[in-house]
Amino acid sequence: MQDYYALLEVAETAAPARIERAHALARQRLIDDTALTDAKRNARIASLDLALTTLCDPKRREIYDRELESWRTYQAAGGKMIYVRRVLLVGALIAAVGVAGGWWWQQCETRAALEAESRAAEAAMQARLAKSAEERERSAEILARETEKREAEEAVRLEALRVERANEMKDQRFVSDDARERQQRDRSTELARKQARFEELRRRLAEAAASPSVNVSAEVRQQRINDRLEFEQLKLELARLRDAEAVREGERLRARGVVR
Repeated sequence: MQDYYALLEVAETAAPARIERAHALARQRLIDDTALTDAKRNARIASLDLALTTLCDPKRREIYDRELESWRTYQAAGGKMIYVRRVLLVGALIAAVGVAGGWWWQQCETRAALEAESRAAEAAMQARLAKSAEERERSAEILARETEKREAEEAVRLEALRVERANEMKDQRFVSDDARERQQRDRSTELARKQARFEELRRRLAEAAASPSVNVSAEVRQQRINDRLEFEQLKLELARLRDAEAVREGERLRARGVVR
């Protein structure tokens, strides 16, 4: 322990003003001493400043005086037991520091192992994600190829179906044309038959109108009435058939593009 009173060359009962003057003189001697290096000079000036701060503060000076007295007592008694105790205390502190250091080192190793495991797990996760992404890309490519293949097959199937349907439509058109021709012939035959019947009834009605109706039997009179009724019915039916034939003819012309 450093004796600040001896350092400043003042008595232990010196007043703060005396201590400040002693500090200024000692500091000036150090500054004027050219034999000292800057490091030593700064160290001694720092010691002087600490001595001034300690001795000029009543509380700090009181604490320092007690410690200085204890240190002097220790020096007077040889300080063997105190030294031993301090050595043991220092040894205990060193042991505690060693235990704490070992615990800290173990914690550091544990933390390093955990970080290594975390990095390894993260790397494995990244590898799995990369593999999964690669598998997804490969699956997408396979799906795209399969989709393209199915679309091509579907296009071929649809084209074949279209050709088949076109052929069927062509066959049906031929069959339909034949059926229409037969129907047209049947309608023409029926129309001619009814037209002949209509002309026959008109002739008979004209003859009946020209002949006198006196001395005509009831049977003849009833026959003339029936002929008149059939004549009117055929007249309406022939008009309906002609109109229907005109409509069909218009549809055929529109289908051929002759009439729009």
